[in-house]
Amino acid sequence: MKEEYKQLLVGIITNLDYNPSILASIHIKNVFDTYGIRTIDLSLDDIMSDKVSCDIVFNVHYGEIGDGGVMSGILDDKGIAFVGNSQYACSLMMNKVVSKMLFRKHKYLTPLFWYEPNANNPDDILIDNIEKKIAYPLLAKPVNGAASENIIFIKDSEELSDFVAKYRFLIDGGYYFFEQFIQGRELSAGYVDAIDELLPVVEIKLKEEKYQSQKVKFTKGLKENIVPANVEQKVYDEVQQIARDLHSVFHCDSFSRTDMIYEEKTGKLYILEVNTNPGLLETSLLPLMAKAAGVDENKFFVRLMQHSLQKNET
Repeated sequence: MKEEYKQLLVGIITNLDYNPSILASIHIKNVFDTYGIRTIDLSLDDIMSDKVSCDIVFNVHYGEIGDGGVMSGILDDKGIAFVGNSQYACSLMMNKVVSKMLFRKHKYLTPLFWYEPNANNPDDILIDNIEKKIAYPLLAKPVNGAASENIIFIKDSEELSDFVAKYRFLIDGGYYFFEQFIQGRELSAGYVDAIDELLPVVEIKLKEEKYQSQKVKFTKGLKENIVPANVEQKVYDEVQQIARDLHSVFHCDSFSRTDMIYEEKTGKLYILEVNTNPGLLETSLLPLMAKAAGVDENKFFVRLMQHSLQKNET
């Protein structure tokens, strides 16, 4: 640890209305406390007001503002060094419909989807259009959703009819899109510029639920993270390489985590999303991958900070 780093003030932008954000902030503070590095909690208002001065910022303000590039854009405009990706990368990947179209453009498989805001069709026509595009079961997902929030599993026509009747205003308003549900093994791989190597692949095994809802993601005991994932070496290598390639293709320059479904019966890998602001809790996947790669948990955060400070100087 360079002595100069002990003179730094590290800001942590937190959403106090969201528990995972608070827990991530506490974890980062505890890490830097072990090195004698000072930290300060910041809100969006603090950043906008220019009242607080710090040397570098960790953004754990999850949701559209933190994940969608708004925070990155603000920090970049103000010349504040921060751990994270550019506004461009974050905004592209936050919009799930745009990102899925980009996956297709770059010849990657992604589950079939339907998105048609302001359709102006009666409910039965809208339902028929969805059913022509996607077979059951399917998922209703927020276009700009984060942390698996408000995802709904729809098993048949009756459930789709009920969903449309209840949430038609959100479909027309562009909040929801519909995605094919693919039965398979959920695999996740990350890439971190500060480590600059392919990280171990994680398999997320659900105990009861069919899909990874927000409840599953943040409730202890509902899933098991297996690292390294126990899949064929060819598949394992492909998952790692896809994560590295997508990190590059979408101009990520800090870290990213790519989530996929491996359909064993066909041998196909489907891209679900590229997360440009992955969780930094103690139990989050990206720190877990780094730890499995032999990177000390505390040093992982220091390396993120070092890389971002160097990036800001260029």
